Amino acid sequence: MALRSTLRARVARRTGRAEVGEATDITNEAFDEFLTAIAGPSHNFKVMQTTLTLAFTSTEYSNSLPIQTSITGFESAVHQVLSMRCYLTDSSAQSTPFTLRAHSWLQASYPDRRRTGASGAVPRYGAILNGALEIQAPSSGSYTVEMVTSHLPSAFASDATSNPIPLIDSALVAWGIAEVYDSIEQFNAADRWRARAMVLLGTAVQGDQREPALVHAADIRGMGEGRGPRFNQAQLDSVYPGDVV
Repeated sequence: MALRSTLRARVARRTGRAEVGEATDITNEAFDEFLTAIAGPSHNFKVMQTTLTLAFTSTEYSNSLPIQTSITGFESAVHQVLSMRCYLTDSSAQSTPFTLRAHSWLQASYPDRRRTGASGAVPRYGAILNGALEIQAPSSGSYTVEMVTSHLPSAFASDATSNPIPLIDSALVAWGIAEVYDSIEQFNAADRWRARAMVLLGTAVQGDQREPALVHAADIRGMGEGRGPRFNQAQLDSVYPGDVV
């Protein structure tokens, strides 16, 4: 994980512009722009991901989204929710799928969900509204919703701050070089280095995706096989009680 000062020194060597005054400011701004506005939103790099939990006690139907504090260099607020599950707070061994829906769907499907008291339903559906997760109905038990989330990178705080996405070090440098050349009206050189930055970003994304489990070309059982479910429905219902929609 390269420091901002190290990345800026690489820009200075390529452009022949000393790390002083305007050149330093332009390079620092270019790093922040590429990191927060281009690289971060373009791909969910593995280093952007973490797991957060949100507890719902009996009778609660809404709770503020958790913030992350475990990965340095990334925003605390949730950017995207990648997957979710729900389990009894005092027993995480068994879990039920938890699906995010539109808030309008939740309102239409469960019009009495803000009623007083609790039900025996297991939280299975929810919607995010105004920084909070709302579930389909309050439950009589205490449940925890576990979320795998991604978080956008933060701007560099200082020269001693490391690039939080190591795979894009070279892309950051290329973008910085482009902005320095643009500032001295070397527009052709600037365009070439911008193009190189995007190629290097694509290479970084490919490197991050080098894990076979990330992409499935087809259903693991084979699509279109006319087979019924391989489980006992009554047993499944006893393990995963709740609303059926």
